[in-house]
Amino acid sequence: MALRHLHIPVLAVERDPWATNLRLAKAAGIPVLIAHAEDRAVLGRLSLHRARAFAAMGADDLDNVEAAIAALALEPDLRVVLRAGDNTVISETRSLFPIGDVCDISAMTAAAVAAAMQGESAHFVYPHRGKLRTHPDADCVAAARDLVRRCDCSDPIHR
Repeated sequence: MALRHLHIPVLAVERDPWATNLRLAKAAGIPVLIAHAEDRAVLGRLSLHRARAFAAMGADDLDNVEAAIAALALEPDLRVVLRAGDNTVISETRSLFPIGDVCDISAMTAAAVAAAMQGESAHFVYPHRGKLRTHPDADCVAAARDLVRRCDCSDPIHR
């Protein structure tokens, strides 16, 4: 929903037609395909060649890895953002080859809480060049769009 707020087109793939957040996505106007994201045939119909990125953000870390690998098999240059926890299989897979930007949700949450504890405003946290960064402005649409585009501008948020 945050991406839609930034006017970035989104398509969700969800395998469970009874998933808790499915109703919220539909209410927000996000198109949802009920299918398995790790299925290459499904991914082949999604026009990944036109996508800015592919986010594998499901609750099951290994399913996310499978979906990321399947997407990269179809579009090797696709930017992949992967939600993965502390699972040892994830760490081993990451060491074998680069499958994407792995988001440690716990670390991102901790960074936001730490910033708040220090009196800083951290409306969003994002990984950038191997480090977690915070940004104070929730309405900074330009900065968020630049991050999605992987821009090389001189804005300090990208340093």
